[in-house]
Amino acid sequence: TMWNKEETIQLGDFGFDYSVLVDEEIDPNKHRVLLGNHDNPDLARQYPHFLGDFGIVHASSFGSRGAFYVRGADSIDRIVRREGFDWFPNEELNYAESIECMDFWEENKTNVVLSHDCPHFLANGIWGYPASFTRKLLDEIWNIHRPAVWVFGHHHKRIDMTIEGCRFVCLGELETMVL
Repeated sequence: TMWNKEETIQLGDFGFDYSVLVDEEIDPNKHRVLLGNHDNPDLARQYPHFLGDFGIVHASSFGSRGAFYVRGADSIDRIVRREGFDWFPNEELNYAESIECMDFWEENKTNVVLSHDCPHFLANGIWGYPASFTRKLLDEIWNIHRPAVWVFGHHHKRIDMTIEGCRFVCLGELETMVL
């Protein structure tokens, strides 16, 4: 299982039963989860495994500067979901949180970015997806500083391409990647 790995970071949409993390005694210092749009931010924050809205995470493979992470994405199918059950109004950072996130990124640039979604220019260019608040935020992060590697998973389709010196990797559903 993935819990046998030395360290893991799950890139969102963990699910709705977070108690499995505690029930299986999964070490929150080694196995962390970034919140996606199908995670309940209020409930997930009760577990130490979940990373915050944005910040730096350190793992042996990221080097001394660590990896920058930012949570969230837009649910294009929210009309068929139930608020508070499988759709959450705070699935994306709000405006004030996004400004704080960009300021943090400006001061703490890293060579690795981990996010649930990807920048708008990439989502639109590959899949023709419209802009969302999160994708626009990720565009701004890209404009401030281009990392060497950007890994995300929201689209569940394997993509591995380099743009302007940055390797973008979209992990397919249940796919893993060693950095």
